[in-house]
Parts: sequence; C-alpha cells; structure tokens
Amino acid sequence: LRRLQARYDREAVRERVAALEEKCEETAVKQDLSMRGEVRRLEQALADLAAACSLERTTLNNTLTANIDTTRTRLLDDVGSMRRDTCARLDAWDDRDAERRRGDQEQQARVAEEVANVGKALREMGER
Repeated sequence: LRRLQARYDREAVRERVAALEEKCEETAVKQDLSMRGEVRRLEQALADLAAACSLERTTLNNTLTANIDTTRTRLLDDVGSMRRDTCARLDAWDDRDAERRRGDQEQQARVAEEVANVGKALREMGER
C-alpha cells in the first residue's frame, strides 16, 4: 500500500509538474505574443513619428523659404528707396550748387560792372 501511495504521489507530482510546465509554456507563448504585439505598436508609433517629423521639417523649410523671400524683397525695396532718396538729395545738392554758381557769376558780373564804372568815373575825373 505504501508503495502504491508513493507511486501515486510520484505520479501526482509528475502530473502536477507537467501541468505547471504546460501552463508555463502557455504563459510564455501568451507573453511572446503580447510582446510581439507591443513591438508592432511601437514600430507603428515610430513610423507615425517619422512621418510627422518629415511633415514638420517640410513645413519649417517652406516657412523659412517664405520668410527669406519676404526679407529679401523687403531689403531690395529698402535699398531701392534709399538709392532714390540719395539720388534726389544729390540732385538737390547739384541744383543748389548750380544756383550758387549762377549767383556767384552774377555777383562777379556786377562787381566787374562796378569796377568798370569806377574806372570810367576815374578816367572822366582825370580828364577834367
């Protein structure tokens, strides 16, 4: 009877061990499947992130290009405006200079006429 009891106990232990091993294998398979699913989700999340980054990079590049174009246009307009202002100032300066020279020439003509009149008056006084 004891032998039967021991044998039964050994068989029961073996069955219990086999059942536990089977359960462990099932759990390992479930965990493996779960991990694979998680890996797939992470891979998809990475792909989504890469796509979002690419879109963001494209958007930023387009924005930067537009800002550069706007700034370049504004600078060209400013330079053109400064050039026109400078040319207008130079033209005004040239006009004032020409006016001053005409005034100087008129002044010299008046002085020459005065000198001629004084010279004529002195000659007339000398003749008398």
